[in-house]
Amino acid sequence: MMTRLLTPLFAALLVLCLAQTAAYAKTLPDYQDTMINDWDDILDAGQEAEMRAKIKALRDETGIELVVVTLASRAPYGWDQLEPFATALFNKWGVGDIVRDDGIMVLLLREDREMRIEVGSGYSAAYNRVAQSLVETDFLPHFREGSYSKGLMAGTDAVISEIARPMASGQEAPKLSKEARLGLTLNYIFGAIAAIGTFLVFFGRRLFTRFRRCPSCGRRALHYTRKTTIPASLKIPGMGERRVKCARCDYYKATKFTIASTGSSHSSGGSSGGSFGGGSSSGGGASGRW
Repeated sequence: MMTRLLTPLFAALLVLCLAQTAAYAKTLPDYQDTMINDWDDILDAGQEAEMRAKIKALRDETGIELVVVTLASRAPYGWDQLEPFATALFNKWGVGDIVRDDGIMVLLLREDREMRIEVGSGYSAAYNRVAQSLVETDFLPHFREGSYSKGLMAGTDAVISEIARPMASGQEAPKLSKEARLGLTLNYIFGAIAAIGTFLVFFGRRLFTRFRRCPSCGRRALHYTRKTTIPASLKIPGMGERRVKCARCDYYKATKFTIASTGSSHSSGGSSGGSFGGGSSSGGGASGRW
């Protein structure tokens, strides 16, 4: 008798666990182009053509594969951290030569206000410092002003000249000047202050919502949550809900919102230049947030 009762219970728990696993599954987009995947439409046609010509010249002259990727956000793919997302995307695509591991990925997530230069495992740790300097001096100043295309163009130029070409010629990573090191230190400090400010704003808002009075019972017991119900895809927007619930009574309110699609590339379809060379990254590179 007990066995007959427990079997349906275990089945229900198994279904629940599988549903939870599916809900938190992490996915990665497939590339459409081996040079530029501008899914967030940051570049206009002229800028993309200019950038493509420079990346192609780098590839033809050195063999180094550099790919630029723009997405609105990593959230639709189920990733809650930038660095693991960038490394997984790099390795799934196999950017760079399989022997030299010299590939480079420039990743911009505009709505997340994040970016990363991910480099192959063939780069020494010294190149991480160079990458961080370029993030702080060539990308972020433009991104903070909302000039995303300008920052992407200038920063990618710097990545080619300061990371890719020195690597291809067998040089050691360029050493940073005293001014650059000082600037990098100051940027770390300001970045930490900005991160603390963002933390306070985010959790302050939640705290404020938590102690607002419930419109039904009048007690300060509201809880605020946000959930994606339908993840966005490359072409189709997703859906989500903002939910407010009282811990002391039955008050509950759900407001739907739309999640923007990840956009489309200016590329005329298909993969450009065939496929990547099978390279991999062990997490080297540098990140920036604004």
